[in-house]
Amino acid sequence: MKAISHAPAFADPAEQPFLDEDPPPLVARSLASLLLLGFLLVTALGALIELPVTVTGGFTVVPVRGSDPLRAPRAGIITEVAAVEGKRVTRGDLLFLLRSELAGDRAGEVETLDITIRGAEERLRNERARARSQADADREGQRGLLQQASSLTRQIALAEKRLALGKTLVAHYDRLFAERLTSFENVQEHVLDVSRTDAEIARLRAEQEQARTAAARLGHEMVVREQEIAELDRRVREEAELRRVRLTMLRGAQLVSESDELSVLAPCDGTVVRLGVRAAAAVVSEGAVLGELVCAGEELRAEVSVVDEGMGLVKHGQSVKLFYDAFPYQRHGVRYGVVSFIGPGSALKAEGPAFRVLADLGQSDFEARGASYPLLPGMTGRAEIIVAQQSALAYVFEPIRALGERVEHGP
Repeated sequence: MKAISHAPAFADPAEQPFLDEDPPPLVARSLASLLLLGFLLVTALGALIELPVTVTGGFTVVPVRGSDPLRAPRAGIITEVAAVEGKRVTRGDLLFLLRSELAGDRAGEVETLDITIRGAEERLRNERARARSQADADREGQRGLLQQASSLTRQIALAEKRLALGKTLVAHYDRLFAERLTSFENVQEHVLDVSRTDAEIARLRAEQEQARTAAARLGHEMVVREQEIAELDRRVREEAELRRVRLTMLRGAQLVSESDELSVLAPCDGTVVRLGVRAAAAVVSEGAVLGELVCAGEELRAEVSVVDEGMGLVKHGQSVKLFYDAFPYQRHGVRYGVVSFIGPGSALKAEGPAFRVLADLGQSDFEARGASYPLLPGMTGRAEIIVAQQSALAYVFEPIRALGERVEHGP
């Protein structure tokens, strides 16, 4: 009987691999089932999970009632720019310094107006003092003339009494002369006394009339002088008032400086949101916008700049996700707003044509590290307007749909 050998038969290594290249049937079936199950799960989740369809754009926090423009009061050259975008300022802070040739002229005009007003007032005071002195002298002269006229009246009365007595004596001496009791010379002497008295009365009456006429003329001159000083007072006051109005207008419009430089100051407490001039040596015209300032306490909203792509899907009342640059959303979260205004047309921005969309803010502050930080005008960030909801599965077929739209023939 032939012995059976239990020694292993060694095969050629090239003909016998270490592991089989084909997996066992059970493993293959399990792997296929797992892949199919995973595909079905992903498909189901893709059909159930909805993702937002958004239109993106940059935004800036702006006040509801807009900002106050900072304008150049005169044409000239900007010599200093102290304003910084996003910087908070207080009322009266220097924002811009402008050098203008007309500023010196305005300063000279103001100085001239001041000198003219002071000169007119001084002239009026001098004229009033002179008029008072003249009026006192006229009243004293008029009083003297009236006293003279009164004295002449008494003298005339005495002369008339002497005249009556002289006439009586002449009649008496005429009778005596007729009776030859006196001489003719005595009679003629009394006649001459009567004539002299009569002439004296005529002279006194003439002097009295002259005194009264002089007093009346002096009184008329006093009235005329009073009218003249009143007219001078009115004219000087009118001219001074016109110059004061011009002076007030110049000073109120901040057009006056002690040199050829004008200061543009902050009109209120607030924040500089935009700068039209960022560096010195810029040449500006009168009324040019140098920047924009938002006063503190204004209600804020987000101004979103949306490009043309997807703009047609934006509607009122849609939600807006706001990602603030000042408060990174990875740490502080996202804030939301609501579309309240859609611009009727596009505006040319630095990045190209864009539409203006305004969104009301849901919250006005951020909570960080146990403290509240308010939103400030001029803050920027990225906005996503949620225009629709779309399943995740639709994103998978979107390239196929886009390809179909491109190859589709028109009607």
